[in-house]
Amino acid sequence: MTTEYIKLGYLGPSGTYSERAAIEMVRVNRIEKVELIPFSTFKEGMLLLRKKKIDKAIFPAENSTDGGIVDVLKLLKDMPRGLFIEGKIIIPIEHCLLAIGEESEIEKIYSKKEIFQQCREYLNERGKKVILFEEESSSNAADKVATIFNDKTSAAIGPKWLTEKFPVLKVVKEISDNGDNATKFLMIGRSRSKITRNDETSFIFSTPNKPFEMDKVTLQLGILGINKTKIESRPLPGKPWEYIFYVDIDGHIKEKRIKIAFEAIKLMTSYFKFLGSYPKTEM
Repeated sequence: MTTEYIKLGYLGPSGTYSERAAIEMVRVNRIEKVELIPFSTFKEGMLLLRKKKIDKAIFPAENSTDGGIVDVLKLLKDMPRGLFIEGKIIIPIEHCLLAIGEESEIEKIYSKKEIFQQCREYLNERGKKVILFEEESSSNAADKVATIFNDKTSAAIGPKWLTEKFPVLKVVKEISDNGDNATKFLMIGRSRSKITRNDETSFIFSTPNKPFEMDKVTLQLGILGINKTKIESRPLPGKPWEYIFYVDIDGHIKEKRIKIAFEAIKLMTSYFKFLGSYPKTEM
């Protein structure tokens, strides 16, 4: 249980999945004294952390349907020294059609671009009967539909809990393409999480653009019996056809086998960065 006062930032506004992830992270980590502080962009959130305006921040890192969130992966690569991933939580994503009127009355739908992409089957079925309007967040979309337009021809796509924030709206239909859709959120702060024996470790690396260089890293993990749970590549800025790899493995940096693996991997790679070890807390 954490009894110190914590300022925890999340991608706002209120009503977003990031806020829900922050609330769940507080519950799972039993943080008693907390102030939730919204920020408007990922860069602003990292800046608030760097300037110590907040103590920790929640960032969405990966979606089970669309993969890694590029802007957050870039933040992790450039994350300043002294900041670490402290925790992880997975939040189920449900995309509901929220409206005042009935489905047949809806002509305009508002939401985030990424949400439209994850509801493509339903939107294709509606075809030219509806016009889509992009918003910064599902919460902003619901706010517009509920308080500005306030008519039966407008709808938002977002989580069902937005009907609690905007009681004039109701859930018309659940319209996600993938019923198992979920997003992984990371909590970043200045503390190194204690070992629990049920931990995960994240790191990134790059290798020279030569055959089998990346394979040497994964082979080293296998030799030491370390389970790799994720590996994702992204282009390395300024170096065409070279890549940076984002890796999650089972274990904690304080375990001997992880330390040995990292010492070996540092010698094999042109770039290496430890991002954090943290408990495998999921919803």
